[in-house]
Amino acid sequence: TMAGMRSMTSQGLFTFLPIYLVYELKYSPALVGTYLTIIRVAGIFATPISGTISDKTGRRPILTAGLLITSLLLIALVSLRLDYFFIAVLGILGFFLFSLQPVILAWMMDLAPQNIGGTTVSALFGIQSLFAGFAPPVCGFIADHFGILSSFYFLAFTIFAANFLVYLIPEKPPQKEVA
Repeated sequence: TMAGMRSMTSQGLFTFLPIYLVYELKYSPALVGTYLTIIRVAGIFATPISGTISDKTGRRPILTAGLLITSLLLIALVSLRLDYFFIAVLGILGFFLFSLQPVILAWMMDLAPQNIGGTTVSALFGIQSLFAGFAPPVCGFIADHFGILSSFYFLAFTIFAANFLVYLIPEKPPQKEVA
């Protein structure tokens, strides 16, 4: 569920950020494309860093920090309209948003029995797709009724709420009792 909520946030962001940039901020399509690229490029650099750090410090601290920072950056994204600062926020947002995926996958594989790794990965991806599929219509409904900025606040809340689910995930798989 936590991974699904992260995917919902990511899908909602990539669906509604271009709409926000074009219709609200009046940016050109080329600039919108550049901004979306900034988010992805930051993610390219983030994933190996977060994976390495989570291998050394544990999965929970990385996920907690990444989810919290992502929620705060989503709020900052729609609150700030200064071009250079906006670019920095997008880059940092991409860094933290994409850095979480390998940590989630690694933690899941840490907890899954070895003989069902493929099944576990497919379940994770299925849940993420399910949640991500709800993001566009839910954010669209919110944007239509409360304004497009409200959809970003919803996404910030979604990923912030996912942070609490991190604490329901066990650190290690349950130990089998020896008879």
